[in-house]
Amino acid sequence: MFKAKSIRTKLTILTTALLSLCCFILVELLNYSTSIRLDGIDLPNKAQIGMDITISLDSLVNTLRLEAYFYLALVVATGSLLTWFLLGRFLKPLHNLTEHMKNTSPATLDQKIKSGGYHDEI
Repeated sequence: MFKAKSIRTKLTILTTALLSLCCFILVELLNYSTSIRLDGIDLPNKAQIGMDITISLDSLVNTLRLEAYFYLALVVATGSLLTWFLLGRFLKPLHNLTEHMKNTSPATLDQKIKSGGYHDEI
């Protein structure tokens, strides 16, 4: 039904999922820590400071939470694109080998595979 996904796509999806999970946990821990710290703040009343200051801690926490999720999405998107690009470069020798093997027949088994300047196992 669905075309098989390439190893590059599978690894990118896996990396994106792990990065998303780690970022989500980090954001939740930071949100929890911020909530705890803000709950512990004693704000002076109007008589102590001589002016009227209105601070909504709930609004502040919600704003910080939204900003944290925005940055989470930004980090995950950037990480996913970087992973896709790097995996393409790292898997290129394997892709070249696969393409060469697809085009190999019994009559062409004596042909050498071009390494493309890579000095690794493949």
